[in-house]
Amino acid sequence: MLCDVVTRWARHAPDHVAVADGAATVTYRELDRRTDGLAAALRAEGVGPGHVVALVVDRGLEHVEAVLAVWKAGAAFLPLSDSYPRDWSLALAERAGVTAVLAGTAVGRLPGLPHLDLARLDAVPGAGDLPRPAPEDLAYVMPTSGTTAEPKLVLVEHAGVRNLVDVQREHFPDLGPGARVLQFASPAFDGAVFDLVMALGHGARLEVPPREVVAGDDLATTLLDRRVSHAVLPAAVVRTLPDQPYPDLRVLVSVGEVCSPSTAERWRDRVAFVNGYGPTETTVCATLHTVTAADPAAPEVPIGRAVAGTTALVVDEHLRPVADGEVGEIVLGGPHVGRGYLGDAALTARRFVANPFGAGRLYLTGDLGRRSPDGVLTFLGRGDDQLKVRGVRVEPGAVEHALTALPPVREAVVSGRSTTEGTTRLVAHVVLDDGPPVTGTAIRVALAGEVPRHLVPDEVHVLPRLPLTANGKVDRSRLPVPVTDDIARTTTEQALSRILEGLLGVDGVGVHEHILDLGGHSLIATQLVARSRAAFGGVVDLKLVLGRGTVAAIAEAVDRARAT
Repeated sequence: MLCDVVTRWARHAPDHVAVADGAATVTYRELDRRTDGLAAALRAEGVGPGHVVALVVDRGLEHVEAVLAVWKAGAAFLPLSDSYPRDWSLALAERAGVTAVLAGTAVGRLPGLPHLDLARLDAVPGAGDLPRPAPEDLAYVMPTSGTTAEPKLVLVEHAGVRNLVDVQREHFPDLGPGARVLQFASPAFDGAVFDLVMALGHGARLEVPPREVVAGDDLATTLLDRRVSHAVLPAAVVRTLPDQPYPDLRVLVSVGEVCSPSTAERWRDRVAFVNGYGPTETTVCATLHTVTAADPAAPEVPIGRAVAGTTALVVDEHLRPVADGEVGEIVLGGPHVGRGYLGDAALTARRFVANPFGAGRLYLTGDLGRRSPDGVLTFLGRGDDQLKVRGVRVEPGAVEHALTALPPVREAVVSGRSTTEGTTRLVAHVVLDDGPPVTGTAIRVALAGEVPRHLVPDEVHVLPRLPLTANGKVDRSRLPVPVTDDIARTTTEQALSRILEGLLGVDGVGVHEHILDLGGHSLIATQLVARSRAAFGGVVDLKLVLGRGTVAAIAEAVDRARAT
C-alpha cells in the first residue's frame, strides 16, 4: 500500500525531500516517522480499522501527514473543505459514519464530532506495530455530484491507490528522487490522491504552491521557481499558462475536461503532454494518451489506452462491444474500480456490474466514446445530463434541487453552455415565487452559503416562466441566451469585481448590480472600502459604496479621481 511504499523510500532515500511547502521541507525519513507517530496517536484516540476520519486540511504538508497517518492507523478518510458550508460538511460526515475530524490550522469545528487538531496531536514515539491496510480495505470516501442535493459518496479501496503507483511507473519512467511533482488539486477532490501518489509513490519531491496560486502568471511563476518537472492540471488551467519556456517541466498531464487540439498541439513538442481520463469511481485514472505530432488529425484529442491492470471497452446498451469507430458507452474494469456508492445499493447495482468478459466488475461510466482499430479511445461527452465544469463533475439535478430549496425560487433548470475557449459554464434559468424581485447574482450569493462553490452556477437568469414542449416538459432548446453588458470591462472594474467576488464568495458579479441587492451588508461594504482603498487610494468611501453601490459606479469614481 502507499504508506508501505513511503516507508521503503524512507529506508532507501531517507534524506531526500518528500514535501516542500513554502519554506518548510520534510524528508522521507521525517515524514515516515512523523506519520507513524500520528497514526499511533490516532489509535490512542480510538481510530482504527473500519473507521472513517474526516479531513479538513489545506493543500500542503498538513494534507500529506493527515492522509498517511489515517492510512497507517488502518482507517479511511473523507475529504472536506473548510470552504464548504458547515451544514453541508456535517451532513456528509454523518452519512459517511465519521468517527473523528482531523483538522489543520485555521479551520472551523464541526459540532457533535470528536475534533483532533493535527498541529496539536502529539505524535507517539516508538509507534510499534500499526495495522497496515490490506488491498481490499477502504482507503477513502470521495464525494461526487449526485442527482439530488446530496452528493454520491464513492468508496475506493487501497488496491486502486496502489495500482496508481504501477500506472505512473509505466507511463512516467523518469519519476524518481530527482523529480518534482506539483500538488495542484484541492484535497477535497480525488485529483489530490493522484498528485500525492505521483510524488510519494516514486521517491519524488511534492511541491506545494501557495494557496492563492490557481492559474495563469502566478502558476507559471510557481512552475519556474519550484523547478517543477511533473504537473497534473485541469485542461482549463493548462490553457491559462503563458506561452514561455519552462526549462524544468518534463511531463504535463491534462485532466478533468476535454482537451482541445490546439492546446495539445501547443504543448506536445515542449514536454511529454498527456491527456488523462478517469472517473472518481475508478480511482482517478483509467486511460492515458501521450500526444505526438504523429497523431491523426481529429476534432478530439484521444484519451488513450487502458492503464496497467485496467479493462476499457466501448459497448452498447446490452454490454456488447461495438465495432471500432462506432459510438458507445465507455466501461472500465480492474483493481482500480471502487466498491460502489455508500448507502445507495440500487445505484451501485446499476453502475457496478459483473464483468461478462472476465473476473471482477465493470463500472458503467455513462460517458460516450469510440475505439480505434489499434485500441485508442476517444471521449465524446456524457451520455446523460452530467456535466464537467472546471474539471469537477456536476449533476444539473443537484444544482436544481439546491436552487429550489432557496425561498425565492419556485422552478429551476440548470444546463451547461460551451464557451469559445472550450470550457463549460454552469447556467441556471429560474422562476421566482411571488414577492419582491431578486437578481440572478443575489440568488448565486444565497446559494453559495448553502452548497460548495463548484455547485454555484456561473450565471442565473430570472424568467417569468420556463418554456415548455407540447407534452409539458421544459423545452431546453428555447431557454433564452441572454446578451449582457454587465461584465467587467475596464481594468478598474475587473479589479473591483475580484474584490467583491471574494467578499461575497461567488464569481461573476454584475457591474451594474447594487451591493445590497447582491446580499451584501454593512460589514461587507466596510471591507470593500478598506480593500478598495488599499488598491486605489482614498477615493472610495462608505457613502459611495452604500449610495451608488455598483462596481461600475465605484470604478467610474476611481477613474475620475485618477484623471484629475
